[in-house]
Amino acid sequence: MSAMDAWDSMGLAARVILLILAVFAFLLVFIVIDRFVAYRRAERGGPRPLRDALQRRMHTLAAIKVTGPMLGLLGTLLGLINAFAEWP
Repeated sequence: MSAMDAWDSMGLAARVILLILAVFAFLLVFIVIDRFVAYRRAERGGPRPLRDALQRRMHTLAAIKVTGPMLGLLGTLLGLINAFAEWP
């Protein structure tokens, strides 16, 4: 089964959950790169204070940390409900 076949077989709720998780993954990669750049600047004695540079976007990271697993669990439960709803 290709990715497009899997996408076509998904319901609306599964598509929304998948898109939200993809956005979360993109944000996490962005934050990791931002943290890496902040640490490199701190090592070189950059112009911004270390504490301010390292605390940026931490609320976003905390929200993703809490919400991501719950969305994954919701997707799993919806998939199980759909599977057993069609079960004879």
